[in-house]
Amino acid sequence: MSTTVMRTLSAAAALAALAALTPVLAAAPAYAATATFNDAVGDISHSADLRSVSVNNADKNVRIRLTVRDLAPNKGVGATVFLDTDGERGPEYAMVAGLTGGADYYLVRTDSWKLGKARTPMTCSHTLRLDNAANTARIRISKECFEAVPGDGDMRVEVRTSGTADGKSVVDWLGSARTFGASIAQD
Repeated sequence: MSTTVMRTLSAAAALAALAALTPVLAAAPAYAATATFNDAVGDISHSADLRSVSVNNADKNVRIRLTVRDLAPNKGVGATVFLDTDGERGPEYAMVAGLTGGADYYLVRTDSWKLGKARTPMTCSHTLRLDNAANTARIRISKECFEAVPGDGDMRVEVRTSGTADGKSVVDWLGSARTFGASIAQD
């Protein structure tokens, strides 16, 4: 066969394959809005030094990935993820977690950056998964948790990590303390 005939057959085969995949591609689900926020590296000298936060604001779940300097067992790292669902000042929810194997985690309603009054853990679906090798914590919160203060679907997130060094508490905020970053739209 000549080179021209081979190219024509290859082009025809490629077009046929593309035509066959078109219905599959058109039916693919929409992806939720995802945003990644980077934090200054080394702003605290502790394992809890926050490196980045990624937020995926999907239709049914919010997925948050925290990356810290060192998530090795027994490093004593904790985190609080504050969530704003109504666009008004301050958080409506907070996920509090120890970032070591076997530590507790819980989601609470709050009306403040201080969690003193927020003592009753919510019973809706939320999970925490730790990956010590990658120094990441993965959080999933069902959107059913946000029925009390639903907002318009957009969400803002602020994160505080903490630990103890030389008997003193150290804290790292994503960006500025008690300040939400950009709103993450829901798709």
